[in-house]
Amino acid sequence: EDSKGREDIFEGESSDVDEDVYEDGAEADDANVKSHATSVVNDFVISYVGQLKPVPGKFHAHKAKALGVKPGPLFAELKRGRPVTITLTDGSSRLVQPSECVDAPEPGAAFAVVDCPTLACLDQLA
Repeated sequence: EDSKGREDIFEGESSDVDEDVYEDGAEADDANVKSHATSVVNDFVISYVGQLKPVPGKFHAHKAKALGVKPGPLFAELKRGRPVTITLTDGSSRLVQPSECVDAPEPGAAFAVVDCPTLACLDQLA
């Protein structure tokens, strides 16, 4: 709390911002401090950058069949990126790798969220 009995809007941390002066020139009193809190002039810009999971590559059933893989659970394993062992007609076994019938995954979409105190701050971020 400050000397006027109000809680600091920054969760107890001190701020060098004059709490009683707002961007629009309004002055705060005890009744409207919280309603104007989003208009406080400050130097903070917060940004978050994220990326979604990779998009799985396309499964080519015709390639898997040509390698001797029968449709069913083994197709599902290959789609998940796991190698499968198949038994060939001559009785031998063969390990089929997903890369033989599944395209490489594509990176997930990236995004950014930026919280600026004013539109003028956006010019400085470019």
